[in-house]
Amino acid sequence: MLITARTVQSIGGACLATVGPALLRIVVPHSMIGRALGWLALIVALSASTGPGLAAFILHASSWSLLTSICAYAAQAMALVSLPFLFEQTFGRSIRVSGMLMTPWPLVIVIVAPWAARLAERYRASVLCAIGLALLAGGLWASAALPADAGNLSIAWRLVICGTGFGLYQTPNNSMVMTSGPRNRSGAASAMMSLARLVGMTLGAAAATVMLGKGIDHATFTALVLAGGIAAAGSGISLLRLL
Repeated sequence: MLITARTVQSIGGACLATVGPALLRIVVPHSMIGRALGWLALIVALSASTGPGLAAFILHASSWSLLTSICAYAAQAMALVSLPFLFEQTFGRSIRVSGMLMTPWPLVIVIVAPWAARLAERYRASVLCAIGLALLAGGLWASAALPADAGNLSIAWRLVICGTGFGLYQTPNNSMVMTSGPRNRSGAASAMMSLARLVGMTLGAAAATVMLGKGIDHATFTALVLAGGIAAAGSGISLLRLL
């Protein structure tokens, strides 16, 4: 698999290396072509010199622990932005009831997180994270499949599944990130963990907002389905850590 992947990568690299100078000749005036090729050579040299070191740092500090985190927080943010609109506009719930319906998700996380921490001491954190994100994906897809006459209890148990899944994922994954490097790099690990969380939440919230701008009825369904897909992708990525 590695040889195959590297072969495909080399084909792409060959295409870029061939097309790049040709594009420069097309878009750059003839009198400046030498300068443009010089800048291209500089960029190639900088990439070749910094790429391996940067990749090594990322893999050492985060491995797959951060990409999984981005997926999880993006899925959660997308759902939390979309669900109130679903409850109020599609199901006709009041603002007060909508707020109450959102409560099971964070409440279950509070209950599950300490339990997940104890499980992480006995089982592989990557497996626990994969199971948690799979539950989150299932809960989101179940929420997307809510019937038009869904009752409050029918809505609540779906969000309980989402909260359970996220709680089962969050503590083991954070533990993996914080212990992935030496103790003297704990500050860097914490910063990377915060960065992954903020990137995921920002991307998820932005994606949900864009979809809601297209119309609420179908946007909330699409956002929940997509959020479930992102959570499922995070579950698969977490399993890659077993390798």
